[in-house]
Amino acid sequence: MILLSFLLACDTLETQLQLKSPEEQLIDMRFEYKESIDTLYGRYGGNQLVETINTSESSETQDNVKTEKPNNEAVNQLMATLKNTVKAQDRSLFEQHCLEIGSGQAPMIATPKANAFFADPTNIAACKETVLKQLRIRQLESEINNPTPKRIE
Repeated sequence: MILLSFLLACDTLETQLQLKSPEEQLIDMRFEYKESIDTLYGRYGGNQLVETINTSESSETQDNVKTEKPNNEAVNQLMATLKNTVKAQDRSLFEQHCLEIGSGQAPMIATPKANAFFADPTNIAACKETVLKQLRIRQLESEINNPTPKRIE
């Protein structure tokens, strides 16, 4: 009885997946892709870079309070922009390396931390899965942009 219920549930799930339009599948696949990269980037410790900037900035702010220097809004905005730029560039470079490694390429990796991370077979496998998701996204985008005409029989 339990096996029958399981088979029916699996069949229903598979049927629901088949009923999704290519646009819905594309949205789902994009979310899965982003989630994969975010997970890998977190495992890599990429968010620590911004946390380091935040930590050094907060200690600098405390020093300014002790010496009673005025807090300049323009400087705060500049620091926020710099943090966002550094984070975006670091994540973008990480994503690029992951996709290259997942595709079987051997990119130039500058840091020992990145070398160690991308040498781990678990991370290589995760990068391969991410590349496959990216390929599926491209396939769905192509299907949506160039639909095949349905034949009338």
